[in-house]
Amino acid sequence: MINLEKLPLQEEAKQQIRLHRDKLLAVTGVKVDILEINPEVIKVRVVQQELKNGYLLNQRQLRRRAVQLLMPLMSGQHKVHYVILTFKPDFGAVTADWLNQKMAEFKLSRNDLIKQTGIEREALSKIMAGAQLPTQQQQAVLYYYIMVYELNRDVREFMEESA
Repeated sequence: MINLEKLPLQEEAKQQIRLHRDKLLAVTGVKVDILEINPEVIKVRVVQQELKNGYLLNQRQLRRRAVQLLMPLMSGQHKVHYVILTFKPDFGAVTADWLNQKMAEFKLSRNDLIKQTGIEREALSKIMAGAQLPTQQQQAVLYYYIMVYELNRDVREFMEESA
């Protein structure tokens, strides 16, 4: 965590923050950094850097996690201003090769994608052939569509292991 050493806290409290910060990053992909410290306000950046277990956190959830990390130790002596950055997938990774590989992995047909995503047959054919790049909206739809299949697979595997 950037600037943790500058917080007006005992070393034991800072160590407790480090421990919780490491757990937060490992479990949720959320990183918390201290951007500024002045006598009245501490400015904190909270960002979900990566998806862990396919779990997207919204701004309120990110803020709550940062509050849980810092506030019990701050005892109200400073106002804390949070700068929240939600996870943004790399939609640019959604290419013809990526889509064809994912379709093969999940045994999906073109008809599955057409019916379940709302992407027109002609547009999907051009995207899959590499003749047309998907629009950003199509990239997002395809990204989240495949993410659902990945999550379903992971949940099924977990349930089978637990049984």
